[in-house]
Amino acid sequence: MKRAASPNSPSSRSIIPWLLSIIAGACASAGANIVDAQIYTTTDGRALDTIAITREYDRDEDEGRRATRIGEMIEDVLEGKLRLPEVVARRAAGPRQGASIRGGAGK
Repeated sequence: MKRAASPNSPSSRSIIPWLLSIIAGACASAGANIVDAQIYTTTDGRALDTIAITREYDRDEDEGRRATRIGEMIEDVLEGKLRLPEVVARRAAGPRQGASIRGGAGK
């Protein structure tokens, strides 16, 4: 039985099983709402995934920062720096109980 190469090994950079689902999961984990996703395969075996997400902010600067955050999430997952199940679990758990911002004068 052949072992799959790790995501960081040179031999696996162009062959990533479930690429579309990994990218979609990373997008969702970063808070992106996917409205369309397509995958194309070339005759030489390469895959091209296109994913359309909804705009969240009116200001282009804000949307640019969001796009950067989503892109970094995708890269981190594909490079093996993050594991989607752990990210999804943290996101599903929401804010920690008891974590609040206290403001105002005095205590």
